[in-house]
Amino acid sequence: MLLRARALLVIGRLQDCRGILQEVLNLLPEEPCDQRSAAVSMCATVERLLGRYDEAQALLVGELTRRPDRHDRPALGMRIDIAAGLLQCAKFEDARAWVMQAMDSPARHQMRPLTMTIGLSILATADAYTGRFESAVGHVRRAAAMLDGLSDGELSERLYLTLELAWAELVLERYYDAQRHVRRCAALAERTGHSHLQPDIQLTFTHVYAWLGDLTQAAEHAEAALETALLTGRTELLEFIHVRQSEIALWRGDLKAALQYAEQAVEKTQPGAYWWSGEGTAALAAARLANGDPQGCLQELLRGGDPTEVGYAPSLRRLWFDELVRAEIALGHIESALDWARKAEESVAGGDLPGRTGQAMLASARAHIAAKDPATGAERAAKAADNFAQVHLPVFEGQARHLLGAALADLGKREEAQQQLGRAKELFANCGAAGMHAAVVQQQRLLGARSTRVRKDGGPLTQRELEIAELVAHGYTNRQIATQLFMSPKTVEAHLSRIFTKLGVASRTAVASHLARHAREM
Repeated sequence: MLLRARALLVIGRLQDCRGILQEVLNLLPEEPCDQRSAAVSMCATVERLLGRYDEAQALLVGELTRRPDRHDRPALGMRIDIAAGLLQCAKFEDARAWVMQAMDSPARHQMRPLTMTIGLSILATADAYTGRFESAVGHVRRAAAMLDGLSDGELSERLYLTLELAWAELVLERYYDAQRHVRRCAALAERTGHSHLQPDIQLTFTHVYAWLGDLTQAAEHAEAALETALLTGRTELLEFIHVRQSEIALWRGDLKAALQYAEQAVEKTQPGAYWWSGEGTAALAAARLANGDPQGCLQELLRGGDPTEVGYAPSLRRLWFDELVRAEIALGHIESALDWARKAEESVAGGDLPGRTGQAMLASARAHIAAKDPATGAERAAKAADNFAQVHLPVFEGQARHLLGAALADLGKREEAQQQLGRAKELFANCGAAGMHAAVVQQQRLLGARSTRVRKDGGPLTQRELEIAELVAHGYTNRQIATQLFMSPKTVEAHLSRIFTKLGVASRTAVASHLARHAREM
């Protein structure tokens, strides 16, 4: 029966596998034995794959309690399995404690290399989420070295938990290492028929390619993750998958799709605490902001209170700060934006990973530019760009260089500004980030047009008025212009009124016609 259960597990028939394993456990005596330990371990794996983390933990803890020797090889493996479940439920300190129990056991020399690798990977992730970055990097390096020394045969025995290493590397911004390990895992899963792992493998690929800037590949893997998750009943992953789809759509400039995916993510949110809890809310906030609803963005992000004071995953807070800053700017609340920027910088002041620090600097740069402090904005944007480049995050680096170009332009450094904008445009083009690429092209056009102001009888347009006029001509609403240029809608309205007066027109369509006519004359 155990062999049949394992076969059902491999081909992804999780519910059928679970039923057989429960029958096996009912037939076996409660006294610990190798057969019972194997059945409990497999059943716990299935429960986790089905999102039943509490049931998995209860099985493992109960079996461990019954064992006369709680430090033999099976018991040490159970401790690592318990830690893996706790990690999924965002209980990072508890997960860490269970791994350390195994690592500090007097019988730790009995631990199998694969079990040790998984334990180190869990420690790396838990330490990263709790701010122990130096030890986290040490753990992930050891885990990678051990994994690379394992044969495919050894690896295939616990292929599901082997993905822990790739996730740890993603959390620690070691994207190329994660790519290498998930590729090996995917190839081995295909050879051995482990179809039940496809949702996890495809989701890991989605993250890898999104962060490394291959948005086309990321979108394809997200679709595959969704399809396989539905086929295998992995409904707890749907929120996470839709979040990634929303993020990718946003970066590619498909704002409507981004909002639809984000709404689906919130709709698919399941009760219980997972380490990705809150990502659906963050995605919906970002999508609403991009679609011209900064107030809706703030409402979503602050629904549970100040994100620096409530239990949101630390990895999310740096992203939320940037959205909060942008939303406050769009609403004209510059002081509030500066306050969020200050909190963002404080969140990484004690030392953090380069990408996470870059996110804080990016938020700060936006706020200072909006507060008419381009010098500080340029300094923060340059730091962000350097950090993102260090860990190969091209989409974020492009955003930072776009901001840096805008700040340098405000400082009158046109040549330097064009260099930064050119680099941002190149990054976005390589990634397939069409919306961001278009925004940079627009900024370059505006910067190049400074010496040829459009005018009629009311005098020349200022640079800011010309920027707004160009965006009006491209069909942007006042709220979208406010978001793009980091100002309030009321400020946009005031500028637009002066543009109408200077050009002698009375409508947005007339502004577009005037600019088109002027372009032909040039």
